[in-house]
Amino acid sequence: MNEPSWINASFFPREGLLRYVPQTPKATLQEVYSFLERGVKMVHDHGFESTVGHRYFSDLRKYPTGTIPQFHYYPDSLNPTNDDPNEIPDALATGLSKPPIFGEVGTTDFQGDPWSELKDADAKNTPSRIFERLKLVRRKNYALAR
Repeated sequence: MNEPSWINASFFPREGLLRYVPQTPKATLQEVYSFLERGVKMVHDHGFESTVGHRYFSDLRKYPTGTIPQFHYYPDSLNPTNDDPNEIPDALATGLSKPPIFGEVGTTDFQGDPWSELKDADAKNTPSRIFERLKLVRRKNYALAR
């Protein structure tokens, strides 16, 4: 499943606008957790590895991750629920039982703020945005989604 936290979020990005609007969560945290737990178990029961694409770094501790922990990094100062760290944690120092992979990266200036660690090397209209972001992710010991 991709970014399950949106299902129980109190704010949601409004399509076409750079703002977030309140919403009534579609499911509770426990309902989402139980759904993911059952899904991951079914995947494992059939002999496969599993991953859940988590939107926020904190979701790696809040929800099941499967055998391949994964998160997406979109720093966003307009998102009232974004609790992502200002700097991407080193994958080997997360405290998780297995280092997470990096599952998504924003490619345009509409997909989050510039990454503070890159000192504007990935700022608006920078042709090397993706290259700079992927270099940083690699320096932080993340494997990419496979």
